[in-house]
Amino acid sequence: MKRSLLVFGMIAASVIPCAAQTVTRIEAQPEQLQMRAGESADLVILAFDQDGRAIDTPLRISGARGALQFTDGRVTALQAGDFEVFVSSVPGDGEEPITLNIPVHVAWPVIMNVRIHTADVRLFEGARVVHDVVATHADGSARPYPEIAWSSSDETIATVDAFGNVRAIGTGTVTINAMSEGVTGALTHTIAASPVRSLVMTMGQEQIRTGDVQGFVAIARDESGAIVENAPISWSYVYQPDDSIVAPSGPAQMLDGRMVADVPGVYTAVASTGGASAEFSFRVIPRNAVRKLEVVGQGTEDRIFTTDFWIWQGVDGRDYAMTGSKFGDGVSMVWDVTDPGNIFKTDSVFVDARTTNDIKVSPDGRYGALSREGASNRRNGVVILDLADPGHPVVASTFEGNGVTGGVHNMFATDEYLFALAGGDKYVIIDVRDIYQLYQDHIFFMGKNYLSKL
Repeated sequence: MKRSLLVFGMIAASVIPCAAQTVTRIEAQPEQLQMRAGESADLVILAFDQDGRAIDTPLRISGARGALQFTDGRVTALQAGDFEVFVSSVPGDGEEPITLNIPVHVAWPVIMNVRIHTADVRLFEGARVVHDVVATHADGSARPYPEIAWSSSDETIATVDAFGNVRAIGTGTVTINAMSEGVTGALTHTIAASPVRSLVMTMGQEQIRTGDVQGFVAIARDESGAIVENAPISWSYVYQPDDSIVAPSGPAQMLDGRMVADVPGVYTAVASTGGASAEFSFRVIPRNAVRKLEVVGQGTEDRIFTTDFWIWQGVDGRDYAMTGSKFGDGVSMVWDVTDPGNIFKTDSVFVDARTTNDIKVSPDGRYGALSREGASNRRNGVVILDLADPGHPVVASTFEGNGVTGGVHNMFATDEYLFALAGGDKYVIIDVRDIYQLYQDHIFFMGKNYLSKL
């Protein structure tokens, strides 16, 4: 299955500059890539004119979101699958672009180690304990969602299902095996008869609201009444719908004795272990988190659609708001909201953009940040505003490279640093101590199971 696009860039493919260039063909060397996740490979892209000459011209290049990165002529594979690198010329008015799709097949690295782990509990006869697996590659990275074949060395002592649930049905020594791609991990249990004779649940409340966390403690005791430490407890619940609920799905979540109900009704929490079980019933009522709001003032702008907004206290002590615009040719409005009943516009800020989609202001009110889409040079990034005169901001600088070219979709501002979520796959940390001279501090790339600093 082909995936959606992420990384935008510009490259110059080599060698004959022309005043008026017409691209008629694009080629890639190699024509397709076979890679493993984590690897990088060279990819040379050449554009040719109608005479078959390689020309120096900008090209638009993109890779699959979260799966491929293209930087300085190298493709880096982030996850396994079949993807494409998409290349397009930059057409003139009324022209159709010349395009090229470069297939990229990415396989996972070979699994080198499989490790089974469980909660810190003792496995007794009649109890169930969930077993999990971490499968790692040679570089120590974890394989997401590995395919595991489970088995038990003696099913008269313990069985294991396809999800790693081990059920002790007898006593003795048994080994649980997990195999993935020919690599096996093993964990051995010595199972004894359960000493648990009673189980008591405490800490529950008889009535809570939807969304409240209901916490339980299960105490297991042996025949003498002594507490059995590390007894394996399985948690579940029974749900009786409220009259207002019709066939709800997934009415609550429960994990290790903590439970949250999403819909009203009567619930029964159940704790069980080998030889005993306990129950606790309680009612969940609607949260009714509804409050009536009174509109005391409004700043009206009927020429453009508003996107994001931010309210802050200016360095002059007055309160201000800034609103972005959708398809508003890069305009953002500035409002004085000191008196909510008398909101008025103080100024507007224009930047090179089609849309300004996120707005933030530093806690000290010293600077503001606008993220944008649709810049004329296709380098979107972030625009930094000087708020020394908060009612009349001025553009201090623009940060449009180093990972934010494709667009910033959310930001978090501190007095000294701006954290920008760029392209959906990385955090770019920008040093804004001097808003007229910006520096990139760090980039953190995110994958399904990792966060790495480059």
